[in-house]
Amino acid sequence: MGNGPYPPLAGNPDIVAPDTANLIATVLYGRSGPITILGHAFSGVMPAWHDQVTNAEIAAVLTYVRSAWTTQHTS
Repeated sequence: MGNGPYPPLAGNPDIVAPDTANLIATVLYGRSGPITILGHAFSGVMPAWHDQVTNAEIAAVLTYVRSAWTTQHTS
């Protein structure tokens, strides 16, 4: 749901967007500065991972994140 300076993954437009280019760029190159997600401002820094993980590892992580935080659970 987001905590402190870090935005939520649930409902985050970058996570649920059909076009994943922005999400991939954030993981590869990082992100800093203020960001507004779901009407709330956040200031956490996302480090760049492009030189620490393979493309396949990034794809696996983002597939998991998108799957886990875009699935609507019903009871």
